[in-house]
Amino acid sequence: PRSPYELAVRSLFATSSSSSSQKSNIDPYWRPTLERFVRPAARALVVQLNGGGGCPMGYDPSAGPGSSLLPSGDNNNNNARTTKRKTAATAGKKGTLLAYVREQKERYSDCVILMRVGEFYESFGIDAALLVEHCGLNPMAGKARAGCPLRNVQPTLDCLVRAGLRVAVYEEAGDTDSSRGSASSGGAKSRLKSRMLAQIVTGANPTYLYDLVLGDEFDALGGGYDDADDGGDGSTITASSSMMEFSSAHSVAARPYVGVVSTSAGYTVVEISAEERTARVSERLTREAVACRLAAYPPAEPLFYVPSPGGGGGGGEATSSYGP
Repeated sequence: PRSPYELAVRSLFATSSSSSSQKSNIDPYWRPTLERFVRPAARALVVQLNGGGGCPMGYDPSAGPGSSLLPSGDNNNNNARTTKRKTAATAGKKGTLLAYVREQKERYSDCVILMRVGEFYESFGIDAALLVEHCGLNPMAGKARAGCPLRNVQPTLDCLVRAGLRVAVYEEAGDTDSSRGSASSGGAKSRLKSRMLAQIVTGANPTYLYDLVLGDEFDALGGGYDDADDGGDGSTITASSSMMEFSSAHSVAARPYVGVVSTSAGYTVVEISAEERTARVSERLTREAVACRLAAYPPAEPLFYVPSPGGGGGGGEATSSYGP
C-alpha cells in the first residue's frame, strides 16, 4: 500500500479529463525527485502544494503547517471547488513577485528558481521544498517558502548542484523611476522592482559569478536593497530599461570546455558548451586569433597541457583544454 506521502505526491500530478481546472500545473519532471524526499520538513511542505491551482510551483500562500490538499473519498468535488477558488491566490496577482516567479518557473520548468528578495534569495512551492530537502534550510513560518541570506548563496547552490539540480538565479535592481512616486501621488513609493535572470547554475557551471563581475557599477544604477517583497501580497514587478542595459552589458556567459590543437595548417579550436549542448570547431587559426578567443572567455579553472604522443618537448603537437 502507498504511504500518505506517496499519495500526496501522486495527487500533485493527477489529471482529470472532465475538468481542466484539475489538471496539474506542476511539471511531471519533478515527480521522481519528490518521491525520493526523506526529510520530514520537506515532505510536510510537499503535502501543502496545490497541483491544480494554476501555479507551476504548486505554491499556495493560504496553506500552512498541517495543511493538506490531498483529496480523499467523497471530498473530491469539494476539493475541486476549493482548488478553483484558490487558483487566483495560488497563481499570484499580475505584477506581483509571486506572479513573476510563476512566469519564470513556466519558462525554466526544469530549474529551481532562486529569487533575490532584498538581502535574501528565496524560493516558493516545490522549489522551497527542494531547498529544505537538499540544503537543510527551514521553511518560513511553516509555509512552502524558503531561502538563504545573501552570503550563503554559493553553499546553497553547491548543495542543489550536488543533488543533480539546475538552478536559475535572479537578481533585483533598485526601485525604478515609476516607483519613486509623482506629485499627483504625493511622492508615494509604489515599490516597483526590476528583476532579471543572472545565471543558470549547473554541474557544468557550478560557480555563481554574478557578484564577482558586478563591481561598484550596480550601485550607480541605484541598486540598493531596502524593502523586501512579500511574496504576492502587494509587491510589484516592472521592467527597467537601465536594468536591461546593465543585464546585456554584464550578463555572465557560460564557460565552455575548450580544446586547442596545433597542426601544420594552424590551430584548431573546439568549443563545447554543456549548458547549451552545442559544439563549435574553428580551424586554421593563427596564434593571435587563438589568444583573442581564449581571452574573451570568463574566468576559468587552471589550464591543462597534455603533450601529444611522440611530441616531446621540441614544439610538437600538443592539446590543451580548460573548462568548469
